[in-house]
Amino acid sequence: MDVVTLKIRRQDDPDGLAYWEKFEIPFESGMTVARALESIGELIECGDGSTLSPVAFEGLCGKGACGACTMIINGRVRLACATLIEELEDPVTLMPLGKFPVVRDLVINRDSMLASMGRCELWLDVDDYELRSGELFSQDGDGQNRFEGCIFCGACLEACPQYCDRSRYMGAFVFGNMASLNLSTAGRKTSEKRFLLSAARGGVADCAGVSNCDMVCPAGIELSSAIGEINRSAISSSMKNYFRA
Repeated sequence: MDVVTLKIRRQDDPDGLAYWEKFEIPFESGMTVARALESIGELIECGDGSTLSPVAFEGLCGKGACGACTMIINGRVRLACATLIEELEDPVTLMPLGKFPVVRDLVINRDSMLASMGRCELWLDVDDYELRSGELFSQDGDGQNRFEGCIFCGACLEACPQYCDRSRYMGAFVFGNMASLNLSTAGRKTSEKRFLLSAARGGVADCAGVSNCDMVCPAGIELSSAIGEINRSAISSSMKNYFRA
């Protein structure tokens, strides 16, 4: 392979119309999709003398740790920095995640993820705890947290048929992070309110159980298992709350 053909769905601004554009770039051994996108900006001039417009995309770590470069690559949700060109069929088709507003080209707006976390109050009030005690981040049990490591990439939302503009479902990442938070000593003390919030409309009960989230999570988090645990706890908390009333 001497040349890589990239077919990219582009959009100049949030209100602009999407269009397709093809690029041919020299192939490099070990080239990732992220590196291929960087190469477009390095070419500057085409063979006919016209100039190339660099494709906007996000990429911070280059090691699959930040999730910023998540996009649809040849029809599948992947990390651009962790996907090798040589493992893909040519042409390589790139699209932004379809369940988020497009900012430009392959850059998306993930503000909805922060809003969903806020709906379940996925935080700890550090003023309520003595930091020196280590209570905030100490883990219950054997100290293992199989639900930690979310990189907030949005892959689970993109793959979930239940997460769409016709549903209020918050998405698997919310419940994965909730399960992780509840495994800390301080998180467990404040878990009851989060369980009740997760039982509301758009919460854990709205999961359709397809488990696409497990298959696409680049961090390998057992999201279906987290959803199951949160669902059981949400039902229990709702029943307790009902009988208290």
